[in-house]
Amino acid sequence: MSGLRALLWKELLAEWRSKEALATMLFFSASAMLIFSFALDLAPIDPHDVVPAVMWVTFLFASLLGLNRSFAREMEGHSLWGLKLSPIPRSSIYLAKMIGNFLFLTVIELIALPLIVVLFNVALPWPTLGVLLLGTLGLSSAGTVFAAMAVNTRLRDVLLPLMMLPVVVPLMVGVVQVTGALLKGRMFSDYASSLWLIVAFDVIFWVTSLLLFDFVLEE
Repeated sequence: MSGLRALLWKELLAEWRSKEALATMLFFSASAMLIFSFALDLAPIDPHDVVPAVMWVTFLFASLLGLNRSFAREMEGHSLWGLKLSPIPRSSIYLAKMIGNFLFLTVIELIALPLIVVLFNVALPWPTLGVLLLGTLGLSSAGTVFAAMAVNTRLRDVLLPLMMLPVVVPLMVGVVQVTGALLKGRMFSDYASSLWLIVAFDVIFWVTSLLLFDFVLEE
């Protein structure tokens, strides 16, 4: 646990000093929301039908920007080998990176939510925050291990989306359906299956990534 705390503190401190990932994700999210709001103003569409998809597509691509920086900082500073040679378990390296990515993306989402309410004139019920955390956990769990796989390649900025986007399709389907059901005030039974799909995705990827990260980091 001491190794995990030290690595997580390093992630938070490095991002606090540079603010590279947070600034990039925030700028992208705000720009995307503005573009979508202007485009949808020109069409007679109920915002409740499109806001869930717009919101999660924006968060998905914003997460890719942050995940690309997750291990790139170690590569640029030539500190990745130091992490590999340290006595800290590889699972702690994964957890520190994953928790850091989760916290960074959550901060961006919480800033973006008021913007969504204002631009699209919709009311987001409180349970949406729970769905937001579950979806963000899934993106962080899967994205961290894919970022580790892509970091040693020359085309990591291209390879990460190519690997990650097809895999997170079930997660995106689930969070969009649950968010849409919450916006429309539907009963729990109407979106229970989608909610369990999100939970299953989170658990499977979190456990699988912990078990395989040792081999991923070696490669």
